[in-house]
Amino acid sequence: MSASTQLPAQQPGPDALLRALLDTSRTGIVHFRPLYAAGRPGELIDLAYERLNPAAQHLLGLPEYPAETFLTLAPHDGATFAFYCAAFQTGETSHYDWPAAGPGGRLHVVAQRSGLLLAASLTAATAAPTEAAPAPEIALFRQVFEQAPAAMCLLQEPTHQFEYVNSAFAQLFAGRQLLGRPVVAALPEILPQGIMAQLDRLYAQDERFFGQEVRLIGEPTGEEPANVRYLDFIYQAHRVPGQPARLAIFASDVTAQVLARQQQASQWAEWQRLFEQVPVAVLRGPQHLIERANPAMCALWGYSPAQVLGRPLFEVLPEANTPTLAPQLAQVLATGIPLATHELLSRYATPGQPGTTHLDFGYHLLPEADGRAASIVLVVNKADEQLRSYWQAQEINDVQILNEELHTANEELRANNDELMHAQHQLWELNQELETRVAAGIAAAQLARDRAEQQRQRLASFFQQVPAAIGILDGPAMVCELVNTDFQRLLPGRRLLGLPLLEALPELAGTLAWHTLQQVYATGETHEEIGIRVALARHEGAPLQDFYLHYVQQARYNEHGRIDGVLLFILNITEQILAHQRAEILRAAALAATQRQAQERETFYQVFEQTPAVVALMWGPEHRFEYYNKSFEKLFPGQELRGRTLAEAMPEARERGFLALLDGVYQTGQPQSYSEVPLPLAQPARPSAPTAYFDFMYQAYREHGQTRGVSVFAYEVTAQVLARQRRETQQRELEQLFMQAPAPIMILDGPELVCQLVNPAYQRIFPGRVLAGRPFLEALPELADTPIPSLFRQVMQTGEPYQAQEMPLQMARHEGGPPETIYFTFTYQPRRNDQGEVAGIWVFAHDVSEHVRDRQAVLESAEQAKELAQSLMKTNEQLTRTNTDLDTFIYTASHDLKAPIANIEGLLLLLRKQLPAEVRQAGMVPRVLGMMQGAIERFQLTIAQLTDLAKLQHAHAQPAEEVDLRAVVEAVRLDLLPLLEATHTQLTIDLDGCTVVSFAPQHLRSLLYNLLSNAIKYHYPGRQPLVQLRCRHHEGTTSLEVEDNGLGLSPDQQSKVFGMFRRLHAHVEGSGVGLYMVKRMVENAGGRISVQSRPEIGSTFTVSFPT
Repeated sequence: MSASTQLPAQQPGPDALLRALLDTSRTGIVHFRPLYAAGRPGELIDLAYERLNPAAQHLLGLPEYPAETFLTLAPHDGATFAFYCAAFQTGETSHYDWPAAGPGGRLHVVAQRSGLLLAASLTAATAAPTEAAPAPEIALFRQVFEQAPAAMCLLQEPTHQFEYVNSAFAQLFAGRQLLGRPVVAALPEILPQGIMAQLDRLYAQDERFFGQEVRLIGEPTGEEPANVRYLDFIYQAHRVPGQPARLAIFASDVTAQVLARQQQASQWAEWQRLFEQVPVAVLRGPQHLIERANPAMCALWGYSPAQVLGRPLFEVLPEANTPTLAPQLAQVLATGIPLATHELLSRYATPGQPGTTHLDFGYHLLPEADGRAASIVLVVNKADEQLRSYWQAQEINDVQILNEELHTANEELRANNDELMHAQHQLWELNQELETRVAAGIAAAQLARDRAEQQRQRLASFFQQVPAAIGILDGPAMVCELVNTDFQRLLPGRRLLGLPLLEALPELAGTLAWHTLQQVYATGETHEEIGIRVALARHEGAPLQDFYLHYVQQARYNEHGRIDGVLLFILNITEQILAHQRAEILRAAALAATQRQAQERETFYQVFEQTPAVVALMWGPEHRFEYYNKSFEKLFPGQELRGRTLAEAMPEARERGFLALLDGVYQTGQPQSYSEVPLPLAQPARPSAPTAYFDFMYQAYREHGQTRGVSVFAYEVTAQVLARQRRETQQRELEQLFMQAPAPIMILDGPELVCQLVNPAYQRIFPGRVLAGRPFLEALPELADTPIPSLFRQVMQTGEPYQAQEMPLQMARHEGGPPETIYFTFTYQPRRNDQGEVAGIWVFAHDVSEHVRDRQAVLESAEQAKELAQSLMKTNEQLTRTNTDLDTFIYTASHDLKAPIANIEGLLLLLRKQLPAEVRQAGMVPRVLGMMQGAIERFQLTIAQLTDLAKLQHAHAQPAEEVDLRAVVEAVRLDLLPLLEATHTQLTIDLDGCTVVSFAPQHLRSLLYNLLSNAIKYHYPGRQPLVQLRCRHHEGTTSLEVEDNGLGLSPDQQSKVFGMFRRLHAHVEGSGVGLYMVKRMVENAGGRISVQSRPEIGSTFTVSFPT
């Protein structure tokens, strides 16, 4: 008695089953929709929740349809957001451990792209009993990072996107949106400062970098100029298998320290410069020992520096020991109060110039920090010439008064006629005396002017020769009244004299130097800056160049004691500052070298423990196991190897040659590597151990330049080896099927058109010539002067197939044989690669020489007509059989290869899922998996093209019928429903104008499916697809229109859109024959099809049926 199960009358649809499965699953499932930046469709900035199943709602504590986005709910979880972005962009299945994700605690996430959405499965991750859950540690680390005084951030590579920033880092760039944005978008002002190139180099070289006192120019805001800051930076690259690479940055703001040091250096340099310009001496202690005396002071005293330094002042100049000078020095030394005496008459003279010298003295106390006796800075100004000019002017004034008195006396003498002669004689004598005195006064005045001119010339010479830039700015506009040679040498290509400073140097506007100039002019207080950075152009119109200057700005007073200008004293200390900065950088780098070595050792240990690769370190010449990771331990379960030599732990290693191999590496230091080494896996429960394949590398381990041991690295490549073996088997089967095809076929590859594959049927046309593996024109050079090369170029350039009927060619069937005329009927079909580019040519050729010659014989002789007709019939039958065989071969190849290729693709997908994420990223694994996937996709594309070709060969006109248009449209809509929902397409149908169409039913359905599916697939990114289907009757013609708002077509593309194998958009899958078949079906039925389109606006395809 048999039991039977009765099926329900109506099965639930696939969507209902899928929803029920998600709702009952214990695994959390989340669907995300990516959100892109406005105007930048390639920049993913957030993820919107599409739907959460009940398990995901429980794990995350969120509703089924959250209104907020991912970063809105988790603004600081940049690592998880970066993982989702990488999974969506690569399209690969990715794994991630999500700490503290929600009420469910730590979660294990598996994410994969699904069309335009991202699907993620969430499962609760339970820690092993011997391991502590990492969530509290991560929370503690975040708290420490947020409270740290140093600025920290984490960049996700390769776009340098901010994944995490702490509070200190955010304060450095207050008011900026950093998280989730690339560095160049968040901080555009750093682009011309060379920092982006440095980040790219660090990411590529995977190294740590220390930057000390890095100068960073901020972005100007409003009327505020760009601010300059100095930061100490540490850059550290981090790479974790299965996750995007990251770059950690630690920064400390040292602007205040740098500016203070620069100011101190500038002040000291300015003091040095001023010390050399005026007569200055430093007197130490109560004995007034001459500790320093500049050349100006030595010249005033009349001695060389060697004659005065180290000696008491009054021993060198005993005449200076006056009752006023000595007490004044003692007073300043005792009270510390500066003292100035003007035109003090001193009873001493310089050697060689006896007499009285008039001097102005200034005394300033210079306290010492090391406990030594305090010093006095003595500044002297010689005033002899000024005083002499003053007394001479007084004498001239007395002469003028005397002349007035004589004039009065002459008037009195004229009144007394008796005394006239006597008075006139006295007056003459007196006039003679006055003329003598006036002449002497004039001579003295001329001598004073000559001496003043000499003093001016000496001052001008000193002004031009002093080793510092000196300038005099006049008036509130700071007009450049005078600049010396060094000042002009600093800016050799700029015009300064006679121009206001801001007109001569407009780049100084708004700078600190200009501000302090105005301050000195307003207050009279001298201002000094040491090591200040000033951007100046050395030549007119040249780019700005950074200078580090030490300058003093001092007010200039007129004869009324009012400020009428500013004196500038400038030293260019750029080279000294740069040299100091370089020295500081080198010192910091040397200081951090030891720390890096220790940290790198710990980092390597952590990497070895977590890597899926097999790692072991054997110490000394006897190869004693010092360290091995968990992956190595799994190869030898139950064995304790640490501390034992290789010969003790594995006696069989000597017989297998491992000991000799390790000895060679240890002694020579040369690494050794071996690929795909078979190794039986030890499994006690299974008597026959499976064989695994490993890639081994043996590397000498060195410390302080000496070899200390040998490190062993191995990666399991079993999956790749087995997959390659299966792929090679499938490749052999495909080649065997190709080679057994009855039609002559040849594949030409690359721009050189190398004969990649030649089947026997083709080779039989040229039985005595070698074709395979050679360029086509090298194998058949006699074709170089024929139309064949130009036809090849035409097919390669245009992508259009070419057919020729009975083309005569002079060719030799055997190598070196005589040429003969051979007639070919052939087809050149473009062969495209994965990117849709023409990469070669399919050649289908038939030798119809016999057929042509038979026809020619008929033309030559009427008597042979019957024989020729029979020959033609046989030839036609042969061609028919050949075409039938070719159609059968195409159909068989496309049909029989689908299942093996699908099996290979399924095995590859299974392999990807079984491999751990770390293994998928190790060594050659990603490249090998990518190559395997690419080979499968190329096979599938070839099969699809063969299938489309078969459809074209079998396509023929079917009888027209009265077809219910609404029923056919509804059937097509149901077939396209998944695509409509996936793309959120709005389909509008207007068939009020017609209900019945006279057309072949199957062809009508194919026509509608091709036009509607194309309108949906080629939609415009970021815009909801809108598709309209309309039908109208007009003047005896039924018109069917399909309008969309998709990508649109250019005029050149519209002229090619109906060509066979023409694909105008490579990003959408297809074979390029759909519209060609539609056009062929419509025209065979007596109708016509046209297109109207505008790029980025949309297209309208119109089909006109005869009524």
